[in-house]
Amino acid sequence: MKKLNSIDALQESILLLELKQANEKRLLKEQFKTTCDSFRPINLMKNGLNNLADPSDVDNDIVGTSLSLIAGYLSRKIVFGSSKDGYKKVFGNLVQAGVTNFISNNSENIKNYVMRLLANVLRKK
Repeated sequence: MKKLNSIDALQESILLLELKQANEKRLLKEQFKTTCDSFRPINLMKNGLNNLADPSDVDNDIVGTSLSLIAGYLSRKIVFGSSKDGYKKVFGNLVQAGVTNFISNNSENIKNYVMRLLANVLRKK
């Protein structure tokens, strides 16, 4: 009798695994179709235009980039001035690039810090 139970259990397990495999195969085909549809040229253009049409992200990116470029330029002018020396120009450009990169990478943190600072200053008055 035990052999019949183990054979039945084995057949039941095989059946369950076949059902699972069929379901996963169906899901994989659906995902493949969705992926292929998303890579059609018309869908790529639609998604690109939708991303461009979102003004909040564009505005934040423009403001953050502009502020980082201005801060980098000002830091170079403050540290090295209008020097004619070639080495100072190179180091000035490195400082400008470093400050610009730092500010653009941390623009959200800097914005939050400035907002908290302004809130504290305005609250104390």
